[in-house]
Amino acid sequence: MKEKLMKNSEKLLMLPLIFVIGYLPLLLHVHFYDTGLPAYDWGPLEEPEEADLFLWVKMAAMIVAGLVMLILLIIRAVRKELRFDRVQKIALAAVAVYGGMVLLSALFSKQRFQAFFGSFEMFESALYILACLITFVYAMAFVSGKQIRFLAIGAAPGLILLAVLCILQALGLNFLDSSIVRYIITPPDLWAELSQLDFSASLVGGYGTLYNPNYVLPFFGFILFAACCLLIANKGRTKACIFYIIVLLLSVLAIWASGSKTALITLPVTILVGAFLIFRGKRRLLMIPVTIGLAGLIFVVLSLRYGGVEKLASVMSESFSLTGRSWPLQSMITFDDGVVMEVNGHELYLWYDLEEGGETASINVFSDEEQVPLYADEEGVIRLDDEKYSMVKLIPYDEEGQFILSVFIGKKEFEICDFGEPQGYLYRTPFGKFVPMREVENAQLFPEQFLNWRGGLWNRTIPKLKDHVFLGSGANTFLYEYPQDDYVYRANRGGRLLYTLEVKPHSFFLQQWVENGLPALIACIAFYAVYLICSIRLYMNVPIQY
Repeated sequence: MKEKLMKNSEKLLMLPLIFVIGYLPLLLHVHFYDTGLPAYDWGPLEEPEEADLFLWVKMAAMIVAGLVMLILLIIRAVRKELRFDRVQKIALAAVAVYGGMVLLSALFSKQRFQAFFGSFEMFESALYILACLITFVYAMAFVSGKQIRFLAIGAAPGLILLAVLCILQALGLNFLDSSIVRYIITPPDLWAELSQLDFSASLVGGYGTLYNPNYVLPFFGFILFAACCLLIANKGRTKACIFYIIVLLLSVLAIWASGSKTALITLPVTILVGAFLIFRGKRRLLMIPVTIGLAGLIFVVLSLRYGGVEKLASVMSESFSLTGRSWPLQSMITFDDGVVMEVNGHELYLWYDLEEGGETASINVFSDEEQVPLYADEEGVIRLDDEKYSMVKLIPYDEEGQFILSVFIGKKEFEICDFGEPQGYLYRTPFGKFVPMREVENAQLFPEQFLNWRGGLWNRTIPKLKDHVFLGSGANTFLYEYPQDDYVYRANRGGRLLYTLEVKPHSFFLQQWVENGLPALIACIAFYAVYLICSIRLYMNVPIQY
């Protein structure tokens, strides 16, 4: 009887982990918050409350789950029932350093509130990160081989539902179009206006309840790998094998539905590493045909997903191209007495003079210290009489008594105005604010369009690393560290990028360094190194039943 009660209590201790793995990702609820962005030059003029549907409720639930697990850990520690081996203690030390740096960076952050409670579009706060670390310690303290099957079975319904939602979205059937779902995820005080609320998502591909298709690959990639391991370990259990095969197939379909380009690399590599670890001795020769066959299958599936081999090749060529892209305008800086631009490798200096009544007296352009003659074309547009600047045109106009000069570089427009002392020349942002333009640091290590334009993002993030050698800016504060005022880059990219603010660098390592500091990044890498080494030793040394 006592042994049965102990087994039941061990299963009860798995409930927080089952919730975090299988059901927390499903949570959706509309949360309204004030962004505070109008206070910044690069922010909008004014903005009503923003609504978050995907992330805030998950952050709140994770913090609550982490608090429950922390209490249970403290109870076990007080009873002196916590036991960790040497390797686990090394991992715990890395986790402790990382968590400590996350907490310190948030405490000393200029945006302390955002660091602890989330910011514009991002709700992976310091409290959320600490809750995730507590979850890891909790799993290490309470989970043994006996509970793995219970964990998998308990979390599977939620995982299966999430995968099905992703697949349905890819097929054009979005569950957010359902009135019942909208009532569930919307506060009651908005039910009367439910028909006026827009729940449409502009994202391409299946994302389920994970906010972004890019989140689907790492989540279901982990589930896929776990399902493979459990499938191999369940020799002779037909029902369990069928169950894990279903989870595995749905995970593959969910990744397919996401349309993730990263899958082009990660899935074949995962298959190769998995085959190497699984097949032993003479059976290791089997990894060659298995790897080729599965990699080929993935290639076929992804080709179908992207609309054919040629389209897939085009996507890969564009994403991994090392050839840089150049724009006519490289930089623009405003000063008290004019504007300096670098156009096609040449420096242009522009200013204008006004008559007493506000009429244009003269517009002056100098290049390489020589004045460039101007002329008006048939449409009255002012152009530069120099072949090197054939793409430049100037259009002056009056706006409520204020003289504005529109400078066009190709199809890119930059509105300039001289406000006199002490402001000088200012640029009108896409949001309508007049602000100074400065020179933005650019590491120029990557082609701008590399990996779906991540190269340009990384080039402007890397110079920020020197500011956070010890303390970071705080969790969720990348938004305020990144040079959002690089208006030239945003204009060159064009489209929605004119109005889009960068909230993350799309690089785990850069984000950790900027937000939590270099020691946090080193501790994080050390933890993953320990995890990787221990995993490889485990798979290499533990016999696998075929």
